[in-house]
Amino acid sequence: MAPEAAAEAPLIQVESAEELVPTAEVPADSTLADARKALEQGQPSQAAAYYAGLIKQNYRLDEVIKDLQQALYRFPVDIDMWVTLGDAHCRTNDLQEALDAYNKAEELVR
Repeated sequence: MAPEAAAEAPLIQVESAEELVPTAEVPADSTLADARKALEQGQPSQAAAYYAGLIKQNYRLDEVIKDLQQALYRFPVDIDMWVTLGDAHCRTNDLQEALDAYNKAEELVR
């Protein structure tokens, strides 16, 4: 592709858990707000990606767990939410709770 064409090509936004990890440019408070907004908009997988970034930063894990548990009442079959809840419980060393969440995610895959 010619340099001129590359400059004119539209940007594609790719969202993954790694891209949603809070950084110096994107404060964790903003990421938490984005996660909650995604839930309000009915986008549980998007919210789970935001929460995954917060979990990697050990950011307000009790609050993240509470949010995820509440979200699962609204989105009980969202596998990403169950896995993310399991990850949060792992970070807080609640291993039985983590295992329960991962088992639920596995049941939903079947």
